[in-house]
Formats: sequence, C-alpha cells, structure tokens
Amino acid sequence: MALKFEELQPGDLIFYSGIYYNTKLRPQRHNIVHVEIFTGGATGEQSIGARWQRGVVQYFDSFKFTSTAYHSIEFHYRSIDTWLEGVCRSWCPTHEWRNWKVFWVPDKKSIFATDDIYDEHDMDAPLLDSEDIGDGAAEETSTAAKKEGSLQCFIGQGNNPRLVRDALAQHGFKEMARGMQFSDKYRFKWTQTSSEINYMKFRQGEHIVNHISNARIFTTKITLLEVLETLKIALEKGEVKSEHY
Repeated sequence: MALKFEELQPGDLIFYSGIYYNTKLRPQRHNIVHVEIFTGGATGEQSIGARWQRGVVQYFDSFKFTSTAYHSIEFHYRSIDTWLEGVCRSWCPTHEWRNWKVFWVPDKKSIFATDDIYDEHDMDAPLLDSEDIGDGAAEETSTAAKKEGSLQCFIGQGNNPRLVRDALAQHGFKEMARGMQFSDKYRFKWTQTSSEINYMKFRQGEHIVNHISNARIFTTKITLLEVLETLKIALEKGEVKSEHY
C-alpha cells in the first residue's frame, strides 16, 4: 500500500527507483534498484539496509544517499500492514505474480536452509473425493469447502512436515503456499513453535492448530511447579475449592 513519507511507520519499506549509469545493464521493473527498511530513529529518517556492494546490513542515519551505480533516484514508500495481515499478492496492475504458489527457498549456504526439499507437488497436495474419507471427515470437508472452496492447511518447517503433509493430503487437505504463513484462511495449521500462530485471530470451531495457547505454563517444569504452588496456596486460603483437596 502506497504511503506519504509522513505516514511511514517503523518496519515499512522504502523502494528506490533509478537509472543505471552502465547502459549495458538491463533495467529492473519500474526501475527499482534498491530497498531499505524504515526505522525513523532519532533523525526521523533512519533506515536499515545493505547499501553497498559486498556490504552488510546496517543502520543509516538517513535513507537518502548518492549511489555510484545509478542516478535519478526516486523514493517509493510502502506499508507492510497488508503483508502482516497475510495478504501476499502483487499490488502492481502491470506485473501480476505469475504463480501464487511461487515461494522463496533458501540455498544451502543460507542461515535459513533446512534439510527439507520442496517442489510444486508439496504446494499442491491432491484433494481426495468424499468417498475416500470417513463419514465424519467427509461432512467436515463439505462444510469447509463451502467457506473456502476446499480444505486448506499450512505446514511450517520442522516437526517432520512431510509426515504431516502426507497425512493431511489423505484427508482431503490442500496445502497453502509458503508465503501464506500469516494468513488466517486455514482449517489446520502445523508449526514448529507456538509463536508462529496468531491466537488473536484464532476462530474457535474453524481453526485447528498443533499448539495450545499459553502452553508454557504446562510444558516448562519451573512454570508448571509455580502454577501448582500458586494453586496449593489458593486452596489453603479457600480462594478456590476442590473436592480432592
């Protein structure tokens, strides 16, 4: 979503369009040559970016700079609000995304690399006919299909995703693209950590996830002991009652 400079919030993006000095270089779409993250900071113009060739990501007091590679720089301010809401699509009327299932896969040298290998089949799990599923699952499939067109699931990396993917495919689920991790259009969501689930947008009766909200009070020994101790004190004071105490 386009913004004015005065409307920028920390985390929003600043795209740079420019003309290459080297005329042999192929122009980018809309002549976009660079992008940085706006932070504002003490100067009100602070940004984060990897500005120089073979450089590193760092803070800059101002997003404005002179490049030796391109000229006629113009700034384009864009909000990330829609992306945070799980809307991952092209906003350009000229250049639509060719395939909504296209997603970024890190190479082996990336810090984000995993042992998992994904392909188009992973992103397009087959939907099964209702007769191939149990009666209860078939009824659930029919209900969800009316809402979203088909059962949709998101499977994150970790926790043996291939096993989960195969099991859900057998029950008629269609896997969502990797870029839809923030979308709330799922029926089932499988992630490695509970922090990957937005419980604020969890819809009871429509969403199924593999983590219990606020599960840390049960799944860490110290926190569980603290909860039990607090419960014991409350029982002794008569603040709560239990027929087994």
